[in-house]
Amino acid sequence: MQESSSSNDAVEESAPSVEGREIARASLDELETLVSCPDRLSDDWQAWEMIRDLSVGRMRNEDLGADVQLRWVRLALVANRLKRRSGRFDAASILVDDVYVQVFAIYRFGPRCDDPVLDPVETCRAVFREIHERLDDVVAATKAWSSLTKQEILRLRRIKNLLNILAPIMRFIPQEAPEYQALSQWLQIVPRLP
Repeated sequence: MQESSSSNDAVEESAPSVEGREIARASLDELETLVSCPDRLSDDWQAWEMIRDLSVGRMRNEDLGADVQLRWVRLALVANRLKRRSGRFDAASILVDDVYVQVFAIYRFGPRCDDPVLDPVETCRAVFREIHERLDDVVAATKAWSSLTKQEILRLRRIKNLLNILAPIMRFIPQEAPEYQALSQWLQIVPRLP
């Protein structure tokens, strides 16, 4: 009798791997080594997505020590940037993922101005660079958002998503910092965004 392969076998054979093992079963050390030589999976955006997803889950595991959780945070960010290199994702969607990871890390481990991953001011700056619009222009767009094109509405929703993700770290930004004032003003318009 001939053995038949299940559809699960086909998935396992094509699943991205590290040293012949599935990414989901790879150790943190193995994955860090993999992202340090990204050419091994340069065209495989799904592998980078899988590493990012795995890292985001593990960075939240409170059974791990803070130092190990931070390694998972950094791995998620590197995998996300490598995923961006595939050209299949726009910069804004990658930034949303990055900001989500960084805000979690800042909130969980506290701010550190000497560490770009844990710097709330730099995280705000990255979001404001991505928005690259004046607050007044966005406020004007919210007044007639129902008459905007689908693309313009999507842009406003992306701004809203980024601002909502940033909100929890506002308390870590010094009140005298321009980013604190800017974020405070931007957060006031969130309820008006579609």
